[in-house]
Amino acid sequence: MQCLLSPPHRGPSRGLKPDAEAERERDSDRLFRPDSQVAQRLRQDFEEGGRALTKRILHVGIASREYIHNRMLAIAKSQKKQLPTDPRVWFTSFEALARVFSRQNMMLIMTLRQKDLGSVTELANAVGRTKADVRRSLVMLEKFEIVEFEEGEGRRKAPRLKYDDFDFRALLNSRDRRTH
Repeated sequence: MQCLLSPPHRGPSRGLKPDAEAERERDSDRLFRPDSQVAQRLRQDFEEGGRALTKRILHVGIASREYIHNRMLAIAKSQKKQLPTDPRVWFTSFEALARVFSRQNMMLIMTLRQKDLGSVTELANAVGRTKADVRRSLVMLEKFEIVEFEEGEGRRKAPRLKYDDFDFRALLNSRDRRTH
């Protein structure tokens, strides 16, 4: 299953018309200029000891309740080791996954990815929804470790994405006793 938030793969620049290749270079230069938002964010993350050089990926799994239960028991009994690429968040159905990654929530995620907003109110204004609706969605995304809140000025809390990308895995035949 393709990741919902991955940018489209552009592949090598072979075969591009000279003007298209030059435009892509200009876009790249504009993105990575020292004064760009991306460069400033990377610099800030690096200075604060953040993980600017590593891509943070939330691994999400979809499997039956029995499979998830048996897998967690095997990990607790040290029969299976939890790998960094194993899902951290599990869903028991595609419907449950779709409720968390709904169109409205994806709009919030994309806006948080693109803009550095200082509060929930700013995010609500950016997406054209009420503050209460946005707050409710953010609290749900926080429960699934997708969003966190950073203390701001006064009582303001700035929503921040915890992950740069998402990896979705569906275990369709997960009713058996195997633990993956």
